[in-house]
Amino acid sequence: MRALLVYPAHQPRSYWSFSGAMRYIGRRAALPPLSLVTIASMLPQHWELRLIDMNIAPLKDSDLLWADVVLTSTMIVQAESLEDVIARCNRLGVPVAAGGPYPSISPERLTGVDHLFIGEAEGAMAAFARDLERGEGRRLYRAEGFPALQDSPIPRFDLLDVQAYASMAVQHSRGCPFSCEFCDIWKLYGRQHRVKAADRMAAELDALYATGWRGSVFFVDDNFIGNRRLAKDALKALRRWQEDHRFPFQFYTEASVNLGSDDDLLRLMRSAGFDFVFLGIETPAVDSLIGANKPVNANLDLLESVRRIQTHGIEVSSGFIVGFDEDTPDIFDRQIEFIQEAGIPMAMVGILIALEGTELHDRLNRDGRLLGRSYGSNTHDFRANFVTRMPADQLAAGYKRVMGTLYNPTLKQYFQRCRRLLDRLGAAAAIPHRVTLRDIRAVLLSLRTIFTKRYGRQYLRFLLWTALRHRSRFPTAVRLGVKGFHFEDITRQALACSAVRRESTRITDRLRERFVQFAAEVSRLRISESDRIQSLVAERSRQLRRLRRRIARLAPDVRADAAAVYVDSLKRINELFLEYAPSVADAFVAEMDRLTALRESCRRDIDRLLARWEQVHKEAGDNLGELGPELRSLYRMRRELLKRARRQVRELSREYRPAGVLELQRFQHRLNDALPAGIA
Repeated sequence: MRALLVYPAHQPRSYWSFSGAMRYIGRRAALPPLSLVTIASMLPQHWELRLIDMNIAPLKDSDLLWADVVLTSTMIVQAESLEDVIARCNRLGVPVAAGGPYPSISPERLTGVDHLFIGEAEGAMAAFARDLERGEGRRLYRAEGFPALQDSPIPRFDLLDVQAYASMAVQHSRGCPFSCEFCDIWKLYGRQHRVKAADRMAAELDALYATGWRGSVFFVDDNFIGNRRLAKDALKALRRWQEDHRFPFQFYTEASVNLGSDDDLLRLMRSAGFDFVFLGIETPAVDSLIGANKPVNANLDLLESVRRIQTHGIEVSSGFIVGFDEDTPDIFDRQIEFIQEAGIPMAMVGILIALEGTELHDRLNRDGRLLGRSYGSNTHDFRANFVTRMPADQLAAGYKRVMGTLYNPTLKQYFQRCRRLLDRLGAAAAIPHRVTLRDIRAVLLSLRTIFTKRYGRQYLRFLLWTALRHRSRFPTAVRLGVKGFHFEDITRQALACSAVRRESTRITDRLRERFVQFAAEVSRLRISESDRIQSLVAERSRQLRRLRRRIARLAPDVRADAAAVYVDSLKRINELFLEYAPSVADAFVAEMDRLTALRESCRRDIDRLLARWEQVHKEAGDNLGELGPELRSLYRMRRELLKRARRQVRELSREYRPAGVLELQRFQHRLNDALPAGIA
């Protein structure tokens, strides 16, 4: 049995992807697919396995055709990529199985899946493998209850290209004792904290150590200290393991804010090698915390809790939310002030969204306030997916101001937070860090920003300040710097893309007003239509040119979203001309027809290429190595199709070319997906 383990792609332009920081450290993704390498250990040993992480390598049709079954594990932020994987498997006739948090919460959304897993894999994977070998695989596999983590096998780290990732990942526990209204973790994994025994955790670290990995390791537990007594026992064992292996790993994890009230727990975390923790602070507004059913935060001095963690030598990152029903107009200033005072460089601020499977989603659904589906990205989407108490425009404007302040183009406020953090970390000894060639590369590449970026001067000042006051923290300073570069880039591009959307709406509204005014004047004054129409045509061209210039300044991977906004604006403007000035609208409509023809041509060409490839593959079976002439013919066909599509784009007028380029990019992406790795 051949099983292909596929990890769908995350949204590339997000704060969580750290895509802007990867190039400085020579890695392709932040974290590996721990879920899939764990599932790999549950499959029969005689099965042939391959793993493709779409965040570091493309998924080819030839990969799918190799497999007897495709297994996926997905979070909600990967939902769109999963849907594409399922569609491709269906087209090629390859059975596909889907599991993980997203399918477990929203199984009704997954059409086309042959095998659906709801719940944790340990409770169903053995039965699935047995059924599949008998040819009796069921549509639905549901894990009953919450399995003990002792039943979870040691992950197959050997399937990973460990050097492609900035960090490795392990898991010690599942479950969270708290029941926050907006969170689905306790619904998925229960409120009882389940943990792995010390010897089991040590064996997992041994397996990771054997791969040659040295560096940072993320404990993916949603709340590492959900049971503080068990967490302390685990930390003592982790410290012994680290001492026996001369501290090869730097650990980090997620925890609740009450970590700051337990000095003994903090000392144990630090002695075990933890130097970073992500907290769910959410908001400094007590009323909002109570409304979100998060009393654990409401009953704490949040600033003091953060300071105590930091003074134990552990950096704090945190998630923050605006848009709670209880939020008042001053919440944006309060968030900025809190984050700056707390010295939290990596502050993930987002607008509240109602995820399926949460108490918040259920409440808003009952109240008739839901507006639509969310894909889980709340850090650069300026709209909630429900009717907020605060006016939507006010919420969006306030959120943009928060992000624009925290990560402004000079990163002045960001490096202020970094200094405050390092001052608090200073009293605690830094965890030993082995300097590698990648570290040196990161320093050298980051120094180039001094001359090329607006934040270069602030970064240089921060490095010099660190060298003088906290020399042992210099590697931390560089790491903070390159993360800051990523946050600034993501924020700037997100705000710019939002500005394109806003400008597009403004242009359409402005032209509509002009047309209404024009119609009234023609009727009342009997003035010449032709002169006024020509002035409107000129304004249309001028405004669209302005919009294209804005789009051209965006990063390439953001430009596609902005181009889609541009196309929508173009359609609405053309509709105005059809309504008020049909005599000149024919040319615009003809150009739009050419764009539609390009889209249809690309779709037909893809279908032709896929049909030819599937025919070739079917005739060859497993003997792909003998298909040299046929594959070369496919490559020539691909090249000719691309040439023709590019020619069609060049024939479009300047106003329609951004839309044509967008179609061409989609076409080329699908071509690359369709052909085997040896060709594309």
